[in-house]
Amino acid sequence: MFDYPLKRTPTSDRLLADSELRYPYEESKTLMHVFDGFDDKDLIPELLNGMYAELPEKKPKKAK
Repeated sequence: MFDYPLKRTPTSDRLLADSELRYPYEESKTLMHVFDGFDDKDLIPELLNGMYAELPEKKPKKAK
């Protein structure tokens, strides 16, 4: 099975508290959750909906 790094957010920290934290690439300064729970059909929508709600607001475009 594949492991995918997921950004640490309040939702991912809460739902993936038992997951491994790993740097996604050498020299990275950001730890990410290692996600491999693709069989958990209840966790995935809760995780994605929670993380989507935590995205920052879209920045307005600068006028030229």
